Amino acid sequence: GALPVVVGGDCSIILGSMLALRRRGRYGLLYVDGHADFWHPSQDDLGEAASVDLALATGRGPSLVTDLEGRAPLVRDEDVAVLGYRSAVNDSYLDEHIRDTAITVEDLADVRRDGIEACTARALATAARPGLDGFWLHFDVDVMDDALMPAVDYREPGGLRWAEAQHALAAARRE
Repeated sequence: GALPVVVGGDCSIILGSMLALRRRGRYGLLYVDGHADFWHPSQDDLGEAASVDLALATGRGPSLVTDLEGRAPLVRDEDVAVLGYRSAVNDSYLDEHIRDTAITVEDLADVRRDGIEACTARALATAARPGLDGFWLHFDVDVMDDALMPAVDYREPGGLRWAEAQHALAAARRE
């Protein structure tokens, strides 16, 4: 009944968390982030896993990293929901846009159009749906409005407001 919390300084930490859950069963992923982190490693000139971690977790990329312990993918596309991303920088894995996958995407434009309540509900309907053993919540503070949270590596204008982030986190906690 405990609620594990992992605090890290890099999005690639999700690989360890998802591997631990994959060892236990089939889990969803609620990915709340300002970026989709859905690139092929060759697309990232910095060579950092933090820009490609969602792609890696869903089994895209070098098998050395995607097939940890022979358990690829760590999370299935249909069990992933991305909420709040607003950067178009890394939302396509080679020629495959994240919206062309089975991943549920509720980006910042969706939040502005439909409201955080509807977008969070749709995201949780995917990541926390019946039949899964649970879900992992990934929350990168760069999803927040840059005016509220400028202390991030890759700044982008706009983002979630405090009340929107609070709603998403509280809704996830209730699941």
